[in-house]
Amino acid sequence: MNRTILSAALLAALLVLSGAEGQTRVATAARDPGDAAQPGGLRSGPDASQASLPEQATPSDDDLKTFAEIYAELQEADDKFEHDMASARTEEQARAVTDERDRTSSEALRAHGWTRRKFDEVAAAINSDPALVERAIELLEEDT
Repeated sequence: MNRTILSAALLAALLVLSGAEGQTRVATAARDPGDAAQPGGLRSGPDASQASLPEQATPSDDDLKTFAEIYAELQEADDKFEHDMASARTEEQARAVTDERDRTSSEALRAHGWTRRKFDEVAAAINSDPALVERAIELLEEDT
C-alpha cells in the first residue's frame, strides 16, 4: 500500500479513535491471548485500554511510529478477517477465524518487539492526547 495513502487512512482512523468510541476500538485492535484480560484476547468498554495500567508517560517518537505501523497492520488484517468471519457458516469456522486473527495480532506485535500491554499503554496515551495522533502521522510521513 502506498505510504501516503496509508498515512492519510491512518490519520483518519486515529482521529476517530481519539473520541470515546475509539478508546474501545484502539484497545481491542491488538489481540494477544497471552496478555488478554478476557477469553479470546479481547478487552471491552471505554476504559479497557487503561485497566490496571500504570500512569501513562508520553510515548517517544519511536513508540508513536511503531504504534502507527502496528495499528495499520492490524487494520489491514481486520479487513481480511471481517470477510472471513462473514463467510463462516458454523461456530467452529467462526472460532477458527477468531483464533487466526488472535495469532496474526500477536505476531504483528512480536514482529515489532511489543507486547499487548505496551500497545495498550501507547493507545491509552494517544486516546488522551490528540496531539500524539498528529505526531504519529508526521513520523509515518517522514518515511515516505
